[in-house]
This record gives sequence, C-alpha cells and structure tokens, in this order.
Amino acid sequence: MRKAMLILAVATMFMFVSFAGAQDCGKCPMKTQCDPSKVQETKKTDDQDPMVYVKKDDKTYHLKDCKIVKAAAADTFKPIKLSEAVKLEMKPCTECKPPVVKVETPQKNQ
Repeated sequence: MRKAMLILAVATMFMFVSFAGAQDCGKCPMKTQCDPSKVQETKKTDDQDPMVYVKKDDKTYHLKDCKIVKAAAADTFKPIKLSEAVKLEMKPCTECKPPVVKVETPQKNQ
C-alpha cells in the first residue's frame, strides 16, 4: 500500500511540474507540446502582414471592422494579406485607416 501511495505521489508531482512550465498557445492538444518560440514567430508574422479586405475593381483596402465593409453584402469583400494589397498598388481606406506599408521607390541619379 505504501509503495502504491509513493508511486501515485511521484506521478502527480511529475504531471504538475510538466504542465506548470508549459505555455498554452490554444492550438496544441496538450500544453506540454507547445513551443513558445514558434508561437511568437507566428504572431509576429501575422502582425507584420495582417489581413485586409478588398472589393473587386476597387483600389482601396479596409479593416474587417470598417463601416464600409460591414455595410456591404457578405460576399462583396474578400480578405487578402496587406503585402498583396501593396503589390496591387491599393490605397488604405480613409475611414478605417488600416495599416500602411511604405514602399520606397528607387531615386534617379542626378
């Protein structure tokens, strides 16, 4: 009986220690499988290139919460990455003021 109690105590301590040091990213089935460095990298990438919303044949991009997007039919706007909107030479909405990426144009030699 004493041996069983000791094994149970050690197993409980092991579980507590393994879960206490883990971070929950909300995506892993078990906290012990999280890799905090990868979670931070993913978040950093998403922050640098967020989703914006565009309408066909329009050169303006918007935030999801923009009143223009909310007032439109559900299938009017489609999400794209900010970097893609910049490549398409789209301009930010003046109402919702989405993120802006400054593109440096090469200067001509004088």
